[in-house]
Amino acid sequence: MRIYWVQRRLKKVEIVLPPCKSAMIQRLVDIVQGKEYYIRYKPMDSDNYITRHVYTSNVNTSMYSGVLFNGLWQDFEFHAIELGD
Repeated sequence: MRIYWVQRRLKKVEIVLPPCKSAMIQRLVDIVQGKEYYIRYKPMDSDNYITRHVYTSNVNTSMYSGVLFNGLWQDFEFHAIELGD
């Protein structure tokens, strides 16, 4: 048996949101976590938008103090990883 691995450099887009309410965070997690979808973005080195077929495996967050910052979440980020179509 022979196994040949072909590795292609896939793009990974890091998406970071400003402080958000928990309802918005939960809605976004429901939309992207563990799912495939299309994303349209403008790379930092280009003036043109591109569309990519991506997936997101997991999402991480940390929470501000609800007392001091009205219950807003900070550091909400996730990665959209390009699928090798």
